[in-house]
Parts: sequence; C-alpha cells; structure tokens
Amino acid sequence: MSDPIKFFGAVDRERNDTNGKILSAYPAWYYDEKIDNMKNDIIVREHRLSSGRVPTASIEAERTALSERKDRLKAVIQSKPKLVAKEKDETAKFFRHLRDQVINRLPSRSDILKGTVEIRGEVMWKKKPSISVEGFVPICESLGLVMPEKKMISGHQAMLALKVLGKLLGEETNIERLRRDFNNNTYKPEVSLDSLVKQGQGMAA
Repeated sequence: MSDPIKFFGAVDRERNDTNGKILSAYPAWYYDEKIDNMKNDIIVREHRLSSGRVPTASIEAERTALSERKDRLKAVIQSKPKLVAKEKDETAKFFRHLRDQVINRLPSRSDILKGTVEIRGEVMWKKKPSISVEGFVPICESLGLVMPEKKMISGHQAMLALKVLGKLLGEETNIERLRRDFNNNTYKPEVSLDSLVKQGQGMAA
C-alpha cells in the first residue's frame, strides 16, 4: 500500500515537525499571494544589502533574516505535493465526487434571491456529516479532516477539501462558481441594472 499524500508539510505543523499537529485549515502552498509577498520581500532585502542601504550594525541581523526567509519560502514551495499518475487520478476522482456533491446541495443564486431556500436545511448539511467519502478516507485524513461519523464529512469540510484539491489539480476553487445557474450560465438577475438605476433616480426625485 502506498504512503498517503502529504498535503501539509513541516511548515504547516507544530514545532515545524513533519509529524506535528496541523496548525491551519489550508496548507501554506495554497496561498499564491503570500508566496508572492515572500518572494518580493526577499528581493527587497537582497537589494538593500547589495546596495549598501543597510546600516553596518544591522547587516548581520539582516543577512540572518534574509536566510531564514529564503529557507521558509523553499520549505513552502517544496511542501506542495508532487503527484504521480496514480495519485493524480485518485485525487481527481475524489475532487469530481466532492464537486458533484456540493453542486447538488448548493442552492442556486436565483433561489437565494427569490427567498425560496430553506435556511435550516442549508445550515445543517454544511455543519453535519452528510457527504460520503467511502473509498477516500486516507485522503481526508491527509487533509486533516476530522470524521466523527466514519466515512462521512460535512459540507464545510467538503468545500475546504475542494479548494485544496482544486488548487493542486489546477481546477476551479471558487465555490460560488459551482452554483448550478452560474455553472451553466442560466443565472439572470430578477431586476435589470437599468431598472435598478431608474428606480434609484425615481426615489431621488
């Protein structure tokens, strides 16, 4: 049996330990903006050092800080799983399963605007274990998902997993775009923009 996919590296765990407790719902490699900020910070610090803009008394501390930031960036980038063919197929299969389950449960934008969504039911499926993950339990465990009811996860957990897996696979990670009428391009606002403008002008008069 192959080892489970490691979605979280040491940088995501307590005491920077590969076996430590996961400290965040999302792995560090998930955040493109944070990675870009780290890269930019390194470039700025390197330029300050090379251009002599760092006071002599602070040079050693700045070099140490720069080295630590480089090590951190390297660790974050290397923590992103590199899937072999079989792992990619299994991950993609689970992603499609979760996407279908979420799509079938998310109310459409039109239903939300019409006020026809049953709020209690909407809250319950997101909070309580309601989605089967039979056959995918090892992936769920690697994602840090807690399953009080065996082989079942909540809607919130499913959407979290969708985002992480989608990011890894290069798939859509915006949950709002999974709503049925958005996904098949049938969503139409109940009131046109022109009508709303005219209503606003009439109220102002």
